[in-house]
Amino acid sequence: MDRKKYDDLLAKVESLHDEGGLDTVFEYIDNSIKENKNFIEAYIVRSEIYSNQENFQEAFKDLEKAIMLAPNDPELYFQRGITYFKSEDFNKAFNDFNKTIELDANHAAAYTNRANIYLKRDEFQKAISDCNKAIELSDNWAAYSNRGLAYANINELEKALTDYSRVIELVPDDAEAYSKRGSLNIQLGNTQEAISDLEKTLELEPDVANAKQMKKVINELKSGSSEKSYKVAELKKEIKQLLVFSAIGLVVGAIIGVITGNIFEGIWVGIGAGGALSFLINIPGIFMVVLRDEGFIEAIKTTFFGGIIWVIIFLLGGPIGLLVGVIKKLIQMKMQKNN
Repeated sequence: MDRKKYDDLLAKVESLHDEGGLDTVFEYIDNSIKENKNFIEAYIVRSEIYSNQENFQEAFKDLEKAIMLAPNDPELYFQRGITYFKSEDFNKAFNDFNKTIELDANHAAAYTNRANIYLKRDEFQKAISDCNKAIELSDNWAAYSNRGLAYANINELEKALTDYSRVIELVPDDAEAYSKRGSLNIQLGNTQEAISDLEKTLELEPDVANAKQMKKVINELKSGSSEKSYKVAELKKEIKQLLVFSAIGLVVGAIIGVITGNIFEGIWVGIGAGGALSFLINIPGIFMVVLRDEGFIEAIKTTFFGGIIWVIIFLLGGPIGLLVGVIKKLIQMKMQKNN
């Protein structure tokens, strides 16, 4: 694709749109293609218009024609990848971004957009790798934004904060970047910075979807209650999970009791083994929330995995309880025989 031809055509189309609307634009592009069926840039511009209208079927037709004319042009695969992404066909978009990079290893935008798909797949390290490459090739705000989101998802909050700060340096009126940085500042306990970021978000985008909630958070931060509310909510989650697993333990313990013929013995084995492990794994998770030594995400992870292990212990409690019952019965039989 000839970038100058594309830019000139795009400028002409924008001018025509201002004068006569989309009908005039389509008429001009149609005539241009009739005059020159190899006018790749016209197919691309028309596909973009169709894509903006969410008429993806027609957009793909134009893109296929362009690719047939220049099958080794990386930009055409990139344009089709963007269109697939808009249509939410992420697998095909991923394939086209791969093809773009295969044809042009220095295509920064292809790395940035492929990182978007890695984010959707929760492949955060791969997303970070692609963003690193994109930033190396071009100091682009979108790559920093994607990398910031990836870092946030793996709980590297300081790195995420740095990336969103860079986004704001490059695009000072990006309300979403201020919102995300504000959220990170709350988690990191940077109260004044969080207030400033959230207020800036509302200044740039007063009608943002969660404006009411954001104002509430700002007021809580100013009164010093937001951090406390956040910690209490997380603490409730931890304690609730602890109680749920305790209930499971009682039920399983009762089943063990039926198997062994001694309900108290069964409960003791099931609850004793599981309860001890719970205090080793779940309770530290609760204290991490209270003290914020390791962060909320790690606390939740610790408790979750601790709960899984606890359930496994309870499931093993049945055989353990049965074994205790059998051994006890054998000892009783031996004692009776001796007597």
